Amino acid sequence: MRRIHDIREARLSVFDIGLLFDASRSVRETGGDASAWRRRLAVLLNELCFAPKVAVMELTCTTHEGTRACLERVAPVQIVDFGVEAERQGAFYDRLVWGGLTDPSLSRVHELWGSSFTVLRRDLVARSHWQQSALYNGAFLDHGCGDFLLSVSMLHDHRLASVIVLWRSRDQAAFKPRERSLVALLHHQIKKDVTWAEAAPPPALSPRLRAILARLDSGASEKEVAVDLGISTHTVHGYVKELRRRYGAHSRAQLIALARQRSPALKLATDVPLQPNNHAASRLVPIAERAR
Repeated sequence: MRRIHDIREARLSVFDIGLLFDASRSVRETGGDASAWRRRLAVLLNELCFAPKVAVMELTCTTHEGTRACLERVAPVQIVDFGVEAERQGAFYDRLVWGGLTDPSLSRVHELWGSSFTVLRRDLVARSHWQQSALYNGAFLDHGCGDFLLSVSMLHDHRLASVIVLWRSRDQAAFKPRERSLVALLHHQIKKDVTWAEAAPPPALSPRLRAILARLDSGASEKEVAVDLGISTHTVHGYVKELRRRYGAHSRAQLIALARQRSPALKLATDVPLQPNNHAASRLVPIAERAR
């Protein structure tokens, strides 16, 4: 079994320490906007670690049946990324993130899950085995990735995991202990700077409103909803206006996004002095945002 290296094994220069202070301050200056500090963090990690692709996310799990079972059931709360092509975003997360977490070549992640850790790819699997793996020669090759760095910080009795992943292209050198230390220290500081804030509960909806919202969420038009429910298009339009009013949405697209995003959120501690709620939402639909 490969040993996970201590972050103190990589000595950071005075310049690196200065970069960390600047990065931490820059994230705090985004204020209480939960999406803004994630976007800023993704951009900073791209610059600090020369990582073309970066994802900053929170994951929640709906089971405690065991490590692998938990990893197979993780649900995204929110994802913000940098450098991931929008048109390939779904396949990227399906194959490199969700598939990668449970891939046999990265079985060491299964052993570490449940703790907080920051690891290089080489901490998890030797280079020779990695380059022979199906994951490296399949999903990573298709998306132009060759190496990665993974940082996980467990929060609130392990109900939530703050996860940072950095990827480098195949023509770049592998991540080194310097990058591991930078990410580990910055992630630790972020954990101190944010706290748990449960989003406002969803509005109480009648069965009819819930039925219409569910059909809109599946992509149905107002005319299709009317035919499906046996009511007039005019009546459906009135229901949609009521749904938008209750969610504070200015458009149908915003209505669907707000309905999906009723989820736990991490916000800056100074702006949200709230205590964790033990009854937070579980399985959530991911809404990935662009960090540009």
